[in-house]
Amino acid sequence: MSRWHDQSSLDDIGSFTLCGRKALQLANQEAHRLGQKQLTEVALLLGLVKCSFGVSSRVFRELRLNLPMARRRIAIVDAGGDAGDCAATPGRLPCAAIVKAVLEESVKEANDWGHAKAGTGHLLLSMFGKRDEQIV
Repeated sequence: MSRWHDQSSLDDIGSFTLCGRKALQLANQEAHRLGQKQLTEVALLLGLVKCSFGVSSRVFRELRLNLPMARRRIAIVDAGGDAGDCAATPGRLPCAAIVKAVLEESVKEANDWGHAKAGTGHLLLSMFGKRDEQIV
């Protein structure tokens, strides 16, 4: 069983680097900004884009993707959503099931690379490396 299975929020982020933890905190902020009741893959992606350091920031800079651009593109894709109608929940939000899977996979990815902790690059690889479910 996944250690994230019984965890409703980001309380166990000790397996992540400083950059990884910062990206998760920024993702939580983005979820609040979007009016979401839980941390979703969209908020996680925005948190990775918003993070100004770590592997993911270099990847997004090379792709010339910044936060305002990512927010605009997500607004276009998610135009019919009702996330703005959700009541805001203060503090750390619970993770959606798909985000729990990404977090678990990123820790495995880090271990596979021989790294002690998962960083933004591992989170990014885990988001886009999932083949059994569409994440983004």
